[in-house]
Amino acid sequence: MRSSGTMLWMGITATLALAASGCGSDPQTQPTGQLAIARAPSKSGDDQTQTAGQLLGSQLRVLVTRDQVPAAGATVRWTTHDGSLGDPTTVADDNGIAGNDWTLGDDVGDQSAEASVEGADGSPVTFTAHAILGGGGGGEGGGGGETAFVLVSGPPVNRFSPATITIKVGQTVTWRWATGAVGHNVTPDDGTVPAGEASLFSAPHDYSYTFTQAGTYTYHCAAHGSAMSGTVVVEPAS
Repeated sequence: MRSSGTMLWMGITATLALAASGCGSDPQTQPTGQLAIARAPSKSGDDQTQTAGQLLGSQLRVLVTRDQVPAAGATVRWTTHDGSLGDPTTVADDNGIAGNDWTLGDDVGDQSAEASVEGADGSPVTFTAHAILGGGGGGEGGGGGETAFVLVSGPPVNRFSPATITIKVGQTVTWRWATGAVGHNVTPDDGTVPAGEASLFSAPHDYSYTFTQAGTYTYHCAAHGSAMSGTVVVEPAS
């Protein structure tokens, strides 16, 4: 007959063996490898123009990878001081893509939002949007004599936003210098329309012109030439 001590020792040994055999088989083991985050390679939602206070037309989208493979299930944290985002966090899909809606703040000018993944290369990713006054959002002006607005910004990026705007005969376009805009003007490519300004201006500054004939009118900034240009498409009044 085996002693109780021997049986106890055999039981302990069996328990340890079972525990050892289970090592490394935990289904909850976290994946390893370096995470990275970047704007989605297509339709990232960066660099949109919209009326201040309104929802952007396209979502912001990032690509999250782990060792260059889509990192499905990765949690992306979103933040902004301008307006509001649809969710504070979103989860990457099977393609590693995570998205979010962004409603701009009420201030005219450039606004920014960030997407981040803890410990990831490239984090945070910054998105910029250009908020303009009503009438010019999305590149389409209003009708019926409403004023359409174009935002003049830069540096660091010198631009007219939207670069192309469509209005009706009799409408006025107002170019508004964004906060921090330095050394710009509106100069007609044909030397006539819009009448333009001879000097360069910095914010705060507005310039307005009323278009009385249908046509397509192109313009540029005298300081930056074709690198900073825009178009006004004037349609017949309905």
